[in-house]
Order: sequence, then C-alpha cells, then structure tokens
Amino acid sequence: SDRPHLQKDLDSKIFRSYYYLKEELAAFCRAEGLPVSGGKKELTETIAELFRWQERLLRINQLPGKKCGVGFITDDT
Repeated sequence: SDRPHLQKDLDSKIFRSYYYLKEELAAFCRAEGLPVSGGKKELTETIAELFRWQERLLRINQLPGKKCGVGFITDDT
C-alpha cells in the first residue's frame, strides 16, 4: 500500500487524501494525548488540526529571528 503510516510528522493535505480506519485514528489520538471521543469525522478533524498547527509552527520557526517553542518554566517566566 502507498498509504503513508499515520505519524506525527505527516502533512495535513496528505493525511486528508487517504482513508484511515476509525480504530487507527483513535489509536493515534490516544498516543498523542488528543481527545478520542466522537466519530470518525471528529477524529479526522482533530488530527488534521494537529497537523495544521505543526505546519504553522514549523513555518514560524523558519522565519529569521523568530522561534516559537516551549521552554522551561523558571521563576523569571
């Protein structure tokens, strides 16, 4: 099968162009700490939104002088 494995670094457009079973979507959501409630449509939307946010963060991090990430919390922050 040419279908890509459902993994965290998958492109949102590629993800949307393939068919995944509800069980696969639910397992991915569990592994990533995402909500597992709802039907296949809701799970697909949740995962697609995760991929879109990851793509946005990647684009922001590629801008000169811009970094968007989670760091350590200190007394000063």
